[in-house]
Amino acid sequence: MKIRCPHCQAVAAIRTSRPWTPVFREIRLQCTDVDCGATYVASLTIDRMLVSSQKPNPRVRIPQGYAVPRPANDDTQQEAAAL
Repeated sequence: MKIRCPHCQAVAAIRTSRPWTPVFREIRLQCTDVDCGATYVASLTIDRMLVSSQKPNPRVRIPQGYAVPRPANDDTQQEAAAL
């Protein structure tokens, strides 16, 4: 995963991160463009589970979510019509 600087769109490098909870991390980023030099904090959160853990931690509560269905590459009507 690449995170881009919101100002100049250069790739931002993760300098440090620290966990606050089992499902939340604070990430400190720095822009790799030396002329920009932006440094900022981002958050990483686990929002929902798509597949339940086979080794669940009883202290962690993550809601069960759902995967958004996406058509496979061969499921478009244009391709089907060409056949």
